[in-house]
Amino acid sequence: MGVVVSLDLIEHLTKPELIQFSQEVFRCLEPGGCWLIHAPNAEGPFGARIRFADLTHEQAFTARSIHQLADAIGFRSVCCHEDAPIIHGVKSLVRWTLWRFIRLVLQAYYLVETGSSAEMIFSQNLFAVLRKD
Repeated sequence: MGVVVSLDLIEHLTKPELIQFSQEVFRCLEPGGCWLIHAPNAEGPFGARIRFADLTHEQAFTARSIHQLADAIGFRSVCCHEDAPIIHGVKSLVRWTLWRFIRLVLQAYYLVETGSSAEMIFSQNLFAVLRKD
């Protein structure tokens, strides 16, 4: 089985380095193993800000690009999640509540512009779980 954790790492790799790194992660994992990723989300309203705020960032990702990477390497199970506020006190409850409202507005904007109600990730970063079959 096993787990590989990549927190704020893969955005610093060039595409060829990312492919090579991903292949090594896949090779090292036993069937049922997971690769946990935390990376900048290019799909959110501040995607360009987070992508270009750090000179060492080579790229940012969307749920779709994570799926493309996973498919190219051989991962078959992929789940992407928002890095949304977590409630752990009054201040974070207010942040979480405001986040839910802003997220609803962003979803409505996307629906009006595209006609699609596809689920999107709007947080500045995303979490992904890739599982090796």
